[in-house]
Formats: sequence, C-alpha cells, structure tokens
Amino acid sequence: MPTSTLSLSGEIGGAPLGATLQRTADGAIRQGPITLPAAEAGTLSTRSTNTTGVLTLAGTALQIGDVIDIYWDGGRRYDVDVDGVAGDDVTFSGGAGDDLPVQDTAVTAAEQVAIDLAFTGDELVAIGAKLGERGHLSVRDSGATALSIDLVKNETWFWLDGQQIVNPLAGDSIDGLMASNASSAATAVLNLGVLYDSTP
Repeated sequence: MPTSTLSLSGEIGGAPLGATLQRTADGAIRQGPITLPAAEAGTLSTRSTNTTGVLTLAGTALQIGDVIDIYWDGGRRYDVDVDGVAGDDVTFSGGAGDDLPVQDTAVTAAEQVAIDLAFTGDELVAIGAKLGERGHLSVRDSGATALSIDLVKNETWFWLDGQQIVNPLAGDSIDGLMASNASSAATAVLNLGVLYDSTP
C-alpha cells in the first residue's frame, strides 16, 4: 500500500508552525513531470460581453475548436471555446471563471493540455499539484469540470482526507484533467499525485 508524506514548516504571525502529513491508501497515481507549453501573449481587442470577445495574439497557433484558458492580471477564464481565427484575431466564447476585463487589457491565452487521470472521487485520500508558473487545472467528470484549481507559481495545492475539509471530488467519477500555463515567457513543469482507496 503506497504511503505519501508532505512536510510543512514555517510560521504565521510569528508563531512557529510545522507538520508532517502522512496518508496511506490502496493505490496511487503519478502524473509528471509534464511540461506545459508557454501561453500566447496579446490583448483583449474586442469585449462583446462578460464572456465573449476577440483576442489579438501575434502569430497565433490556435485553431477553431480549441479550448483555452485566458489569463490577465487579477483574473482568468477557463474552458473557453475558440470560435474563429482570422490572422492574429481569435474569436472566443463561453467558459467559466471571472468576467472578462476591460477592452485592451493585456492577456495571455493557453490551449489546454489533456492529461490522463481516472479515479472515483469518493475513494480519494489525497491529491496534490504543483506548477512552476501560474496556471490552472480543470478536473473532469464526463467532460465537464468537476473541480477548478488555480495554481500559484511554485506553490503546492493539496487536499488530504481527515482535515475537516470536505472532499472536493465526492460523488464525481474523474476521467480526465485539463491543464494550462499562464506564462507567455516560459514553459512550466507540472507534477500531480493522487492517493485513493479501492472499493471492496
């Protein structure tokens, strides 16, 4: 049976705090290191509504039908559909997350990368992820986003059973993961791990 250990140390408000968090489960999943490509940089050149508009991205490689995440200072939208591409202009719609910023805001746009991931949410014991840049994960159940995770550059996001925090994937049947990197300056390495107990 695999055992995972997460060690924390530091202080809050001057009070020394630290812990060694350990969980054992029937099974484990490791994904990574996975290199996510850099995003494309540009502007929100047209803002039609809170969820639709046009991005102008120099030399874009995006195509109709791609699903992207859009980032800007202080916000992001994820699971956004690319509806049209004409030169450097990318028409988009939909998604979830924050309302679009004002027109002409600097943005980055990243095509989502599909990553294999399959487990039953009710069996989850621990899950954690870390990315070398700002980014986003969409954990999927039957193609829909069951859990949206914002990743802070070089900070570990995690959930562990037994910490009085509700299982964020309870009732879900996880069948995939979509990931993106907000940085247009560099690729970013993603590491993700899962512990789960098998149903008898």
